[in-house]
Amino acid sequence: MSFFPRYVSVECENDESTAKEQRVNEMYLCIMKRFSQALVKGGQECRLKRATLARQQMFIERLVSMVKAVTRESGNRKKKIERLRALLQDPEVTKINFASFDDLPLPLDPNVKVNGICVEKATLLKSALMPCRLTFKTSTGSEYVTMFKHGDDLRQDQLILQIITLMDKVSDT
Repeated sequence: MSFFPRYVSVECENDESTAKEQRVNEMYLCIMKRFSQALVKGGQECRLKRATLARQQMFIERLVSMVKAVTRESGNRKKKIERLRALLQDPEVTKINFASFDDLPLPLDPNVKVNGICVEKATLLKSALMPCRLTFKTSTGSEYVTMFKHGDDLRQDQLILQIITLMDKVSDT
């Protein structure tokens, strides 16, 4: 798996855009649609990749929905962390068992397969947007710590990471 689908899908998530940004957003949506159609027309391996991408997308959508619900709640950060952990443990509410699921390539790093979130280690960071610090269980038995955020803040961070990666590759040559 590559980083391409995640980079494009993050750009497609921009809900609050100007008219000019809306055209760019539509372009990314078109790219994602064409990519998905190409995978459908490909062989068995392509269709499996498309199914994995669909699982990743559903996972992210449910996680975003849950995080939005937590941040909308009244109360202090401690109460919100308790609510976050309760939701992560309750598959009835979120329609997914975040604590344990079938191996899934982590959208942030497709080379890492995750199969659960360590609920007791989930927390909200001290920031206005309250991003989540999530510790994933990997298929190798290790842990993978991430910061989960969504919206325009994520898009800016992704751009910075892409620039740093590019500079790193250029400096290696």
